[in-house]
Amino acid sequence: MDSKTTWSVQKPTECKIGKWIASQEREGLKYTKTTSWESLKHTHDRYHNSIQDYINENAKNKPNTALNKYSNQIENDIVTIFDLLNELKTANCKIG
Repeated sequence: MDSKTTWSVQKPTECKIGKWIASQEREGLKYTKTTSWESLKHTHDRYHNSIQDYINENAKNKPNTALNKYSNQIENDIVTIFDLLNELKTANCKIG
């Protein structure tokens, strides 16, 4: 981050979680029809967008106080993604 250059993060569909999300939907698994699944997809997309926003703003030499907005969102999204994965695991066990 010290280089202050803009570069592109992987798109949400290119990372391992994104590929896993797509494969689960292709298989039509029941838990992909839940609100937790939709929340996971939304949060995962926002996570990637927030990282890209952070990189872009950092390249513009924005102060840390401005970058904190993005870093806080990234941190919250990571926690939410793991919480949602746990919810989906539980739902999958109940669905059988």
